[in-house]
Amino acid sequence: MPVDHWIDLESTDLGTGARQVTNGRGADVVFDLVGGQMFEICLGALAWRGRQIAISSSPEPRVSFNLVDFYHNESRLFGVDSLKLTFEETGDILRRLTPGFETGDFPPPVVETYPLEQGPATYRGVDESKIKGKPVLVPAESSSS
Repeated sequence: MPVDHWIDLESTDLGTGARQVTNGRGADVVFDLVGGQMFEICLGALAWRGRQIAISSSPEPRVSFNLVDFYHNESRLFGVDSLKLTFEETGDILRRLTPGFETGDFPPPVVETYPLEQGPATYRGVDESKIKGKPVLVPAESSSS
C-alpha cells in the first residue's frame, strides 16, 4: 500500500510512532477501524485538536480513556455508523473507491484460513493480536494454513 510512513506496532507504540513521523506533532486524523483495545492507543496518537473517527468496535463495545488528556489535547471524537447509509450512498462510496481497487492502490487484505475446529483458538488469536491477516474458518479438508 503506498504510504509515506509505516509504524510497526510490534516495535513502536502508535503515539510514539506518529510523533516520530510528524516532527513531534502527532496525527491530525486517526481512522480507528478496530475500537476496543486500540481506542485509547489511537487517541494517544492525536495531534493537538486532532480527530479520531471510530467506525467499529471489538466484541466489548465499552472503552475507557483518560478524559483529562482528551480535553487538554482538545481532541475530537467522531462516530460513523455505516449501517445507516442507503444503498445509493454505499454504491457512491464504492464507485469512488473502484479506481483504487483496479490500480492496486487499495490491495485486498491478507487472508489466512484455519480449520473450523480451531475456531475458538482463532478468535482468541485475533483478540490477542496474534493473527495479522483476515482469518477465515473452513472445513478441515479445505484448510491452507
